[in-house]
Parts: sequence; C-alpha cells; structure tokens
Amino acid sequence: MKADRRKQIKKRLREIARNPNAPGAAEEAQRLTAEYKRLQSAERTPAAEPAPADPDAEAIATWPPELRARLQRSSFNRVVDRGSSVHDPGGWDTLNDPRRSR
Repeated sequence: MKADRRKQIKKRLREIARNPNAPGAAEEAQRLTAEYKRLQSAERTPAAEPAPADPDAEAIATWPPELRARLQRSSFNRVVDRGSSVHDPGGWDTLNDPRRSR
C-alpha cells in the first residue's frame, strides 16, 4: 500500500513540475515531498546492532576473568595495525642517517 501511495505522490509531483505556476502548486509540492520522505524512511528497517566481528564473543563473555586475560595476552589474538607502518623501528633515527648508512 505504501508503494502505491509513493507512486501516486511521484506522479503528482511530476504533474506539478510540468506546471509549477499553478495556484497552490508550491505548497502541495512541499507537502507531497515531505510525505514521500516519511514513507521512504518508514520503509527502511533500522539496523539494531552491527554483526559482531568475533562470532565467539558471546561465549568468551561467559569465561572466567583469568581465561579472558590469558586470551588477551595471546599473540595469536592481537590485532596488527597495518595502517601505520613502522618507518624507524628502533626509534633512533638511524634509517636515513648518512653516518650509519652501511
């Protein structure tokens, strides 16, 4: 039913666009546009929550704190930040130092 109403609104807005100087056309176009937007937004389903990145997160939440801490310390579970590369690994500015280029 909402799809039919949206089609009617679009049809009427096209008619108004053909003759915008008709009396009351601006007000009717504004009202129809608002109604069309309301119908569109009501049709969209809001996303309740994004899907969890880790499917086992719910199970892990039931673990005792000691096991969860051990999981955090595991090198297999650490996230590697690939966005920023390490330009000077030691931090000693030796990468581009001409005195230490050999």
